[in-house]
Formats: sequence, C-alpha cells, structure tokens
Amino acid sequence: MIIRPAYDSLATMRLSTFLFALLASMSSYAADLSKQLIKQDRCAERSEHLFGGFSPGLFSSVIRVAPGGSGNTDAVIVDGERTTLRAVLIAADGGDTILLEDGEYTIPKAKKGRSTGLHVKYSNLTVRSASGNPEKVILNGQYNDLGYGSGLITVDAPGFTIADVTLTKSLTHLLHVHQNGDEFKAHNVRFLDASQQFLKASANEPYQTIRQAEITCSAFIMTATGRENVWGYGAQDGWTRCYTGGIDAHRASDWWIANNKFEGIYCDTNTPHPQHGHTKQKYLGGLAEHAIHLWHSDDDSEHLIERNQIDSCARGIGVGQGNNPQPGSAIIQSNTIISKFAGSQEHDVAIIVEALNQATIRNNTIIYAHLHAYPFGIEYRFESTHAVIEGNVMTNRIRPRDGAIGNE
Repeated sequence: MIIRPAYDSLATMRLSTFLFALLASMSSYAADLSKQLIKQDRCAERSEHLFGGFSPGLFSSVIRVAPGGSGNTDAVIVDGERTTLRAVLIAADGGDTILLEDGEYTIPKAKKGRSTGLHVKYSNLTVRSASGNPEKVILNGQYNDLGYGSGLITVDAPGFTIADVTLTKSLTHLLHVHQNGDEFKAHNVRFLDASQQFLKASANEPYQTIRQAEITCSAFIMTATGRENVWGYGAQDGWTRCYTGGIDAHRASDWWIANNKFEGIYCDTNTPHPQHGHTKQKYLGGLAEHAIHLWHSDDDSEHLIERNQIDSCARGIGVGQGNNPQPGSAIIQSNTIISKFAGSQEHDVAIIVEALNQATIRNNTIIYAHLHAYPFGIEYRFESTHAVIEGNVMTNRIRPRDGAIGNE
C-alpha cells in the first residue's frame, strides 16, 4: 500500500504529505514496539542456537583473553602471560574459541612494512565476549594505519564467527571478509564508526563466491564524530567522495541478513571529511553506499534480507549494481526503512534491485517523512530484472526503470 494523499495545491500537497507521513510514522512506531519484542525473542533464540550448551570440540580449546594495558598498546593477558590479540589469533588452531573479557582492546599503528590488524587464517574460529555484552568488549582501531589490509579484522578462512563485541574506528573496514570466508557469521556485534564500509566482502578471483554468510542481531551505527572521519578519494564531485556504507558485499551467494539495525550512515554537507589525518584531501557530502548492498547473486543463490531496521541512512537496501545481469534471486521482506532527510546528492532510494533475475520485495515499511524526500521508495532496473512487489506500506512511490519487468 502506498500512502499517497490527494491535493489540489502545492501548499495542500505539502501539508497532506506531512500529515500522512506523521500518521504513518506513528503507526510504524506502534508496530515497531511489537517488532522489537519479536526481535528480542528471535535474537535470544539465535544466541541459543549458536552458543547454547557450548563446549569445545575434542581437538579445540577455549582461550580466555583479558586486556593487558591502557593507551596505545595491543597487549593482552593469556594464562598470566603478556602477548597480543593478533598473536593469539595466529597461534589459535581451527575450531578454537577466543573469549574476550570485558575491557577495551586497542590496536596500535603498524610500523612500516608490518601489520597490527587482526587476521583470521584458520577455519571455524570463534571470537566473542565472555560476558555476552557487546558494549563491554571494545576492539578499537583508533583510526590507525594497521598495515597490510589495514582493516580491524580480516577474515580469510571459512566458518569464522564473531559475536557480542564492539568494533570501532577503523581507518578502512571494521571487518573485511575475503574469498575464503564462506559460512562467516556475525551475531550481536556493534559496528561503530568506520572510515570505509563497516563490513566488506570481496573475492580476488572473478568467479569465486563467498557463500552462506549470516549477519544477525547486530548494529551498524555512525555517529557525528564518525561522519567527520569518513574516507573519500577521487574528484571532489565524484561518486567516491563518501566512501562508506553498512554491509557492502561483492561475490556474495546465499547471504542471510536479519534483525539488524543501521543508523546514520551518510555524509554531512557541512563538515569536511576525513579528519583523521591520513590524507590531505577533504570532501563535503557525497552519496554513501547502502546500509545493505549485495552486488551479486550468482546461479542458485537466494539472498534473504529480512526484519532489518534502517534509520536515516543515505540509501537502504540494494541488490545488484548497474546493468550487470545476476542469475540468482533475493527476497527483501519485513524491513523498516525510515528517513527524515530531503532527497539530495546525499539521500536516495530505500530499496533498489538492478539486473536481478528474480526479486521478491514484500511487506516492507518505508517512511520518508521530509516534505521534499526522495520520491521513490522502491526502484527496479534493467530488462533482466523480474520483480514481485507486494504488501509494502510506503509514503512514496514504486518506479520501474530501464525496461525492468515487475508485478506490483
């Protein structure tokens, strides 16, 4: 259902649009309270599924880690001995679980030719907090150059799980999944302020895919301070001057993204960025990547994106990119996307699918409350796109583009 008020003048149109948006927002708020209770139950069930009755395998261990100091140091304590968290990950065996005690784990700047970022190279490792509270276990990159890769955590092995922690202030990505990162899981992770995309996935080989990732019950939040540190490169008016986003995955296949929150991921037109001192070039504004963007859906792939809450981000959910046909499919359902901003070079569409063989977009709530909001809530593009669009509640319109085929 599209909430589309009738009007006979520009002033009436603006007032009607505002009142309808307000009514829809109130209805959405009431529905959101119910959704939050359902989400809490779903997330508790998910935690129980992942970790309930946990015991290490026959050939694996539980490694308990505590912060080892304050300030610009990556020292940690394991069994009474000082080491680094990077060294703990390198020394761990496949199947081990690393439990982090409460505290802040700072990652220092790397010396020339070295790396201090955390690299996962062995299969089926788990990193999570001992307390289960992500706000009490913080991995802080401090916007430092961490050396090769320079992401806070780089995953290059299958079956990695991270849960119940905060990742913050990475010079590039907070978490970067490489092509060997099949069956990666992030649960109840607080992703806070990344200079580039918060969670990135990419494969070096053109036909290599990253399969069956699961991202659940996590938060992707950009603060005002984080917005000042967004990475930019290229021309001052180019597409890369606001090089950030929430989940940005290339070569993804069969991903499940559910019950997450995304908030404030956009670039500001008033404050130059980045301010972190690693480049002299400064930018204003620019269009950030989507809160959720899966660039690909290969043969037999079916992405499921459901029950996410996206609040005042530059763009909401995207599958596909340009007229690059994707033979797989995606289901985008029961998400809530809200924006208070006017449509501009910084704020765009809520849901878009491009050159996707089969898209199902259903039962989403899209509330763009500004009188001059971007006029389209859902767009589907290019002749190779086949979309079923049903049961969505929106303050704005649906638009087919470039010959796309849809059943609305």
